[in-house]
Amino acid sequence: MQGLPPETLPLGEHFTWAGILIETRHLAKATELDISARPLDTFCRIQGNAPALGRFRVRYPGYVETAHLLPGQPLRVSGRLASVETRADAGERIPLITQANLDLLSLADQVRHRPRIGISIGAGSGWSGGGIGISF
Repeated sequence: MQGLPPETLPLGEHFTWAGILIETRHLAKATELDISARPLDTFCRIQGNAPALGRFRVRYPGYVETAHLLPGQPLRVSGRLASVETRADAGERIPLITQANLDLLSLADQVRHRPRIGISIGAGSGWSGGGIGISF
């Protein structure tokens, strides 16, 4: 996995990763999610403008309803690194997360590193005022 080399990740350790959902699959005895990994900030939010780091896979035992999960949905996953699988079609090594908690994130939860400017004007009985705010 680019950016998160699977050779250096200890199996069995707990990780929190996030990214954008690529696809879901229902297998005979499990449900899988493939996620395009994105970096997290210090508040465990996706850094929205950051490039993809590769992909990882989440596997749940049995059937899990995925109708509410749409490709392009931002997700945060906390779980155990169970193994590293190799995709037969591409030869890409993909970390496999199990025992996972899944958080659906809204687009507003993604961090965008750009300044925001706000302008306000107020008036009342006997007073008036205004202000400009800039945040990064």
